Amino acid sequence: MSKRGQIIHSKRFMDGRITPEELHQSMAFPIGAKCRLCGRPPMIAIRSYGEEAEMIKRDQNLRIFATVDPEKYASMLIKTKAGRFIRIGEVYACSHCAPQAEREAAHHPSWCFVDIDKGPGPDKIVSGYRGPSILDQ
Repeated sequence: MSKRGQIIHSKRFMDGRITPEELHQSMAFPIGAKCRLCGRPPMIAIRSYGEEAEMIKRDQNLRIFATVDPEKYASMLIKTKAGRFIRIGEVYACSHCAPQAEREAAHHPSWCFVDIDKGPGPDKIVSGYRGPSILDQ
């Protein structure tokens, strides 16, 4: 039987022991994280951020919090090209509840932005070589 037309030298992700989605699910979320809607293991993370100046204007306690616990305050901050933002909330959703969670996350104030971390997609990267083999010559 000739090997012509068959894919040779293909490599599976982690030798087929785990899928990219399962690896993301086991490493990207804290221990005990569950879907906010149904309680299943999460597949996506939805994080809300508010502009730091706007958040301090809306809640003066943040200024006190920054002086009392600067390490925790620094862990909530991210720096972007648009400025400094404070993480307001973080919600997890499973693959079944993800569309509903994304629709809910779309309704946010204009001074906020939402980051949706979906992880790897279902379309797996396939690498390999398909062409003339040395054996075919």
